Amino acid sequence: MSTPILIDTKIDGKDRKVAAVSNRNGFFYVIDRTNGKFIYAIPLVKGINWTTGLDPETGKPTINEAMKPKIGGGMVKIIVPGLEGGTNWFPPAYDNDLGLFFVAVNQWGMGLTAWDKKKLVYKPGDFFQGADYQMYRMGDTIGRIKAIDIANKKLAWEVESPLPLFSGMLVTKGGVLFTGDLRGRFLAYDAKTGKELWKFQTGSGINASPITYELDGKQYVAILSGLGGDPSFYYSAPKGGMLWVFAIDGKVDEGNLYNQVVIEKMLPRAQQ
Repeated sequence: MSTPILIDTKIDGKDRKVAAVSNRNGFFYVIDRTNGKFIYAIPLVKGINWTTGLDPETGKPTINEAMKPKIGGGMVKIIVPGLEGGTNWFPPAYDNDLGLFFVAVNQWGMGLTAWDKKKLVYKPGDFFQGADYQMYRMGDTIGRIKAIDIANKKLAWEVESPLPLFSGMLVTKGGVLFTGDLRGRFLAYDAKTGKELWKFQTGSGINASPITYELDGKQYVAILSGLGGDPSFYYSAPKGGMLWVFAIDGKVDEGNLYNQVVIEKMLPRAQQ
């Protein structure tokens, strides 16, 4: 799951001290951080089917047995979300003035094939998960930047991206949201509306988190660019490897020389 954020807010007319987190399982959870009790959850991924639903009081899921692979039963598909998760490690951000939580979400699925019993022998240091998996594209777009209204338990806005999103979020006091995408673009959005304000082509996919800092009275934002990790399993593109730093009052012309190609056998389109 992504990093939990501690938030003081008002929910259903009551002041609450909560912890909010977007989980790999496709749901967004808000719990009472003073006692660990479940408050609410909302799905951030469409078509979640690994569970038939969450208990409204406890948040505990009911596992969908039809989506569990069995030895000798062949591949079970399409399970939503996929093994890479509705979200993953990438850090979210929260704007206290707007009451909005920002997170990268991916809409994709997977197939699972249970290992044969003779293969289920654990050897220290060897890869062991009990099943083989295949990730699938679910449509023309995979990535989503989502803004969640914590107090009102709803999605405020979202922006789609054709490729998965693996970059963290940074929101400033001035209401600007910074993040990156696997098309190599460093992006700035209006945190309140989701309107794109600025972009810059870094030349390689971004799966790092932006930072901001001040030096000699001037504010800067910085991002690492370079395709790697899990995204490189699914897309072929320039590897890059560059730290980009921008001044808030600076000017720059964007380039467009970046071409990503899907590795079809690693991320085929799902056949519904």
